[in-house]
Amino acid sequence: MSEVLVVGEGDLSKTRFFFITYCLVGWTCFFMPISPSLFSIGLSLLSLLIVLTPAYRSQALALFKTSWGAAVSCFFLFASLACLWGEADWHDKFVVLLKHSKLLYLPVLATIFLNRMTRFVGLQALLGGVSVTAVLSILSYVNWVPFLHIDPDYVFKNHIIMGLMGASGAYIAAYLAIKAKGMVCGLYSALCLLLGFQVLWINEGRMGYVLCLFLMGWLSYQYRKNRVVMAFIMSLLLIFTMLYGMSTVRQARMQKLSYEWHELSNHASPMGVQKATSVGFRVQFYSVAKEMLFTHPIVGYGTAGFGDYVIKHHLFADWHSGRLREPHSQYALVGAELGAIGLCLLSWVFVALFVTIKRGKVLGWMGMGVLIAFCLNQWTDSMLFYSPGYFLILIMAMCLGEAHENSV
Repeated sequence: MSEVLVVGEGDLSKTRFFFITYCLVGWTCFFMPISPSLFSIGLSLLSLLIVLTPAYRSQALALFKTSWGAAVSCFFLFASLACLWGEADWHDKFVVLLKHSKLLYLPVLATIFLNRMTRFVGLQALLGGVSVTAVLSILSYVNWVPFLHIDPDYVFKNHIIMGLMGASGAYIAAYLAIKAKGMVCGLYSALCLLLGFQVLWINEGRMGYVLCLFLMGWLSYQYRKNRVVMAFIMSLLLIFTMLYGMSTVRQARMQKLSYEWHELSNHASPMGVQKATSVGFRVQFYSVAKEMLFTHPIVGYGTAGFGDYVIKHHLFADWHSGRLREPHSQYALVGAELGAIGLCLLSWVFVALFVTIKRGKVLGWMGMGVLIAFCLNQWTDSMLFYSPGYFLILIMAMCLGEAHENSV
């Protein structure tokens, strides 16, 4: 068990070791929403620490043997095997496989979070990183800092990613506010309102609106039998609903969605130029992914197959946002490249995670809410494919650490 981990001779050695661990955990979690480079440095050092520490190493191996550990291993193994029948070049296969490999960090990081203090440090640092992003976004939006020349909707991450992290952060802050007392409760409540304001008033990510309101609803369901807590949650929901209703950014984005959908409905050609909109592109991406899945329903086109298919068939000439490697849906991507087997393995990963983190007494409900929100978001964007995947992995690792605290 992590609480009796022997790492050196004497209490001083153990104190220094855990201090280094807390610093690395704080660094990694804080910079996840801010800087990919600084986050990668922290993640690499943290992984190295686990590999070089015998007790951590044995615990990590034990976690790989759990149901969810086996699920992530099987998914990555199948994605690796899918390189054999995929027709993409090996460089592209390696790039896509590297993105899938982030799931393997789950058992590794869960080892660190078997310790209650590391979970506390990690969660606060992650909230801190999201909060810094939100504060900079708000300051830029109100123009209180003239020299801050940044897009309020794109500080460190784009609006889609910030929508997910901001909505999840607001939910986590509200959850922690309920658990806290006095001034700490007030600070978490203020943080919840800050993040909710950024998502519902400034952020242009439409899924962010949905996730924010969904997570507040999930929190209401969790505490439905506690009248005092329900009054607090209803107050937050009322404020968030008012922000949602009054936001000019939100109104413009929803009007644009309605217009794009209307334009899409008026053109029958699946690859028409008129469909060169965010909604139109997504419909075309899903159509191609569906065609690929139905052509090779069992094992798919192989790893990196979607991007290769797009290039070989000269699709989406109006797409000018860089190399298209995925269809803006994690499920469509896995179905197209890994077929029904890949979809089943990915489902196994999420179900196994849900069942396991449910056992956590403190973080269990919180983790389930974030996991469900993430799964919903993956219908419209390949969140696990890009950096938001690490956001989920860090939170899931904390919840898994709590669930296995007394069993590893």
